[in-house]
Amino acid sequence: MFPPPHFFPPPPKFSLPNSFPHPDKIIARFLRRIIAVEEACWEWTGYRDRRGYGKLTVNRKGFLVHRLAYLLSRGPITPSITGDHLSYNRACVNPDPTH
Repeated sequence: MFPPPHFFPPPPKFSLPNSFPHPDKIIARFLRRIIAVEEACWEWTGYRDRRGYGKLTVNRKGFLVHRLAYLLSRGPITPSITGDHLSYNRACVNPDPTH
């Protein structure tokens, strides 16, 4: 199944910031713009910046989608998380190979 059901919804103790008024709509927009290229890589098909990173606009603010994927699936991003793409594909939004 793509994506695996354990990635969504967010963990029960986690809530999205106030700038995310409709999390279900944001998740639906996010899911419509990804395709499974390989088992480990979910490629972003939406807008990409000049460096190749996917971006999604929420309330007129652009978010890097690999960070948004982590935020939606794992919770807040702490300073100890490097956000490196182990797949070397900047358009990859799978939260597993990014840490």
